[in-house]
Amino acid sequence: MDLYTCIPLSVQTPDDARRYSQEKHAHLRACLRAGKGNVREAEQYTTLPWTMESLPGTVWRNLYTASPHTVTEIGLDRVGNPGPDPNCVLSFSIGCYRSDRFEIDHWVRVDCLPPAVQISWAIRRVHYCKEELEALLKQAKAGMSKAIFRSRTQMEHQALDIAMAELQSMTESLGVAVPPTSLALPGEQMALF
Repeated sequence: MDLYTCIPLSVQTPDDARRYSQEKHAHLRACLRAGKGNVREAEQYTTLPWTMESLPGTVWRNLYTASPHTVTEIGLDRVGNPGPDPNCVLSFSIGCYRSDRFEIDHWVRVDCLPPAVQISWAIRRVHYCKEELEALLKQAKAGMSKAIFRSRTQMEHQALDIAMAELQSMTESLGVAVPPTSLALPGEQMALF
């Protein structure tokens, strides 16, 4: 079964993803301002070079959060359509059915990319987790309750720990060194891991 996406195959690195996302949102805003009722019509979908059946074992990264997802199986979803990881929580699914076809949106396949690009996605995930922690601290200063802050902080720290462990494992398995400075957000001092 063919797979479709509106993300160009040229989007491979986190920087490509950021540029694509900004351009896509600007285009969609322009469509809305121009009075186009269905902005999905403005999106151009292309066929991916992989089939549904070839997805198990492939690794994808979310376009916005860089969170990883490995497709484990192809099965039937709750309405009987074949799809990757059918029992997966929808927010972690790499796609969904629209008009009788499976479309992958907001995800980039990374297992077929060079090691340096795979590492850049793992670094982007670390940055995203740190950005979430910083945003949480700002919310706390604005008056978030201590119980909610404690709970969310613990969850965000766990996500950061997982991202750091994944990065370390990936660099060791690929034999690639990551300069500690690449893990720091602008203005942040980073300890070696």
